[in-house]
Amino acid sequence: MKNSLSLKSDRYSLSVWHICQREVTYLLMALITLIPSIFMPSSANAADSIWIGDPSMAEMRLISAVDGTGRLENIPLGLEFRMAPGWKIYWRTPGEAGLPPSINLDQNFNKALSAQVAWPAPKRFNAFGFDNFGYAEHVVLPISLAGHISGTPLQLTADVEALVCADICVPLAGTLDLDIANGVAMPTIHTQMIAEYASAVPRPGSAPNINAQAIWHDRENLYVRFAALTAPIEDIFVEGIDGVAFKKPEMNGQTARIAMQGTLPENMIGMPVTLTVVGQPSRAGLGKGDIELAEARLFIGTASEVTHSDSQTTASLALGAILFTAFLGGLILNLMPCVLPVLAIKVTSILSVAGMSAGHVRRRFLASAAGILVSFMILAAGLGTLRYAGAQIGWGIQFQNPVFLIAMALVISLFALIMLDRVTVPIPAFVSRLSAGAGSGYAGDFLAGMLATLLATPCSAPFVGTAITAALTGNDIMLVGIFAAMGFGLALPWLLLALWPQAVAFLPKPGRWMVSMKYVLALFLGGTVIWLLTIFHTLGGSDATRAVVVILVLGFGLVAFRGFTVRIARLIMSFTVVAALAVPIMMSPDLPEQPLPEAILGVDVAWQPWHVKGIDMYLAKGQVVFVDVTADWCITCKVNKRFVINDPAIAARLGTARQQGKLVMLQADWTRPDRDISRFLAQYGRFGIPFNAIFSPSHPSGIILPELLTTDIVDRHLDLAGLGVN
Repeated sequence: MKNSLSLKSDRYSLSVWHICQREVTYLLMALITLIPSIFMPSSANAADSIWIGDPSMAEMRLISAVDGTGRLENIPLGLEFRMAPGWKIYWRTPGEAGLPPSINLDQNFNKALSAQVAWPAPKRFNAFGFDNFGYAEHVVLPISLAGHISGTPLQLTADVEALVCADICVPLAGTLDLDIANGVAMPTIHTQMIAEYASAVPRPGSAPNINAQAIWHDRENLYVRFAALTAPIEDIFVEGIDGVAFKKPEMNGQTARIAMQGTLPENMIGMPVTLTVVGQPSRAGLGKGDIELAEARLFIGTASEVTHSDSQTTASLALGAILFTAFLGGLILNLMPCVLPVLAIKVTSILSVAGMSAGHVRRRFLASAAGILVSFMILAAGLGTLRYAGAQIGWGIQFQNPVFLIAMALVISLFALIMLDRVTVPIPAFVSRLSAGAGSGYAGDFLAGMLATLLATPCSAPFVGTAITAALTGNDIMLVGIFAAMGFGLALPWLLLALWPQAVAFLPKPGRWMVSMKYVLALFLGGTVIWLLTIFHTLGGSDATRAVVVILVLGFGLVAFRGFTVRIARLIMSFTVVAALAVPIMMSPDLPEQPLPEAILGVDVAWQPWHVKGIDMYLAKGQVVFVDVTADWCITCKVNKRFVINDPAIAARLGTARQQGKLVMLQADWTRPDRDISRFLAQYGRFGIPFNAIFSPSHPSGIILPELLTTDIVDRHLDLAGLGVN
């Protein structure tokens, strides 16, 4: 009996334990479910409204990029749609049928509120022979909510109407409520998504590889001609003419033919149209998932105007202006600091020809000019080849190549030693025959001309930026012509001296002063070698730089002491050149990038590293973004920062704006090759630096600053971007 009771008691205890265990499990599961609601903000600060609609068709809600209004007057929001498979909503211009989403804010107490909707590039849908434009699966329409009173919370009520369609069309309508507290404007979980869709909004000039140049029509078709078209066209959406349906374009070279259907106006000439052009990844370094988008506003012309007047008169004038700009820019380069090291070599060359025959003087100056022109043609051929190969191209990118830097350091070091009479370089037999016994100066003059071209590129962007852009985006003839014009400009002083060699007679007579002058000029060359090595340090790191310095000092130092026979000196020099070049060649191509140091400008202003999505992300928060693309080898970039950005008044203004949360300063370091930076520059038609731009909610496509900055220019453009002085 006792055993029976004991067994029942054990069974009862076991049953109670199982029941308690089950209840404890349920309790733990409930607590785990409640944890997110305990630690997450309340629904009032959730930065989104509830979903409304039918999940089997489509739903919509409002989302915010910030969880507090802070001092913002324009609140970055998004209208998010998610559609079931097979359903879609419409673009701002729906096509042959449909209605775009609309937002009504009349229910709000603040009647000044207004919603500015940005429209990402749509897709074309064909249903029963009708073309419609819209979005499938998921989309966010970025919204800039203007009229908010700064420093107050936001209680937004929006009446939204949309039309969702599959085989049938169903209205999607409702009231969306969104509350944002009055706190610091910090990013939310929706910030990046809003920024990504904002980056898919086509804007004028946003794709340099897609440039709509002219538009005309006939009875049935609209034609669009593109200039410098290097990216394939996927689709073109035409707006501006009611009652006309525009079909998918058919490309023929650089001209798109778009069939028109509907009731055409009697006279379409002079009518304005808006083109939204969707491209495909281009050859110029875009990745597989990157799509080029552009928006263009044109007036419809006639075919005769396009083929005759535009193609001849306008194009000729534009090409003439670009060639003159290139020539003038090349001429000004003779005075730039990048050319000063070569100027030292030139001065020595000029002094050495004093007292020689006019014919010999003429030939030596022509040799220098030939070196300049040949090097420009080599650069043109090289950049053209890279462009066809699909590589990133830019002006001055040779300074991103560590082998080029060390090669230039070797050549300039050798010139310095020659100038100090410590090294004698033997002249090949064919050069001696070409100089016809007149001496060994021709080869040196030719090489000095080539050096002038290679070293001038970091200083040339402020003067030939427009010409370089035209050269790198135009056809091959334009590329060669513009580079030739720059070469003639840089070579002009030497060509003039070749035409009038008697001018050398006005130079002082050779004497002991020339020895002192050569020492001074050799210092210029030594400074250039140090500058090149500092750039190499950024690319290759400390260990590689130390190795190169040791090789140069030991190798050229031993040769300079003249304690060896000519044969041994040549062996030492050859070993020095090979060993120095071996360092960058053997460097690992996967060296970790050194982080860009935070450059303090004034007391309160600091640069942040630039990244691809940074501009859109900060714009979504209502901030102004100042972008600077720079490099260690860019002399003009350093001048802009030293004398303009670091100006006390400018630095104080930037620092105050940054402290107030109104401004973000992003700096992109192009010292080493960077595909994202090259792509970013190409979006604005730039292939060289310096590049400075200011982005703001009122100017989301950017305000591009001139290459040479002044304090007045920076002040004026900050005002234009809406960053007024408090």
